[in-house]
Amino acid sequence: MWDSVLPPEHLKQAIKQFVETAPSNFVQLARVLPQIRGTQDLTVSSGFILWRGLTDEAVAALDELHSESAIFFWLCSPEVYARTGDAPFLKLMSRSHRAGEQPWLPTIIHDRAPTAAETRSAVKEYVSEIARYSRPWI
Repeated sequence: MWDSVLPPEHLKQAIKQFVETAPSNFVQLARVLPQIRGTQDLTVSSGFILWRGLTDEAVAALDELHSESAIFFWLCSPEVYARTGDAPFLKLMSRSHRAGEQPWLPTIIHDRAPTAAETRSAVKEYVSEIARYSRPWI
């Protein structure tokens, strides 16, 4: 949609405008802005992957918007992505997590920071979902 309206140099503006209309996941963002699709990972300093398959420009734009507090990455249930079937290549943190692997931290993109209550709720939901996806202790 916006790839034909906005030139690539306005990627930050397009991402910000899209997220301002409603919270978005990375699949929705890539459908609206297909020029963000590439081969790079968007990661956080703790070593978690937020999303895989972005261009260098998209990673830079998302990092800059986040640094400017124009967008926020909210923890969410992996079910948000399971419904779309577009994240089968990402692994959640689990009890069987191996050293050196970067686990996926499922997130949605908002234009505001979460409240403390929203953060607690998201963490509870995430931990519950990890328990469902994790293998039992051996």
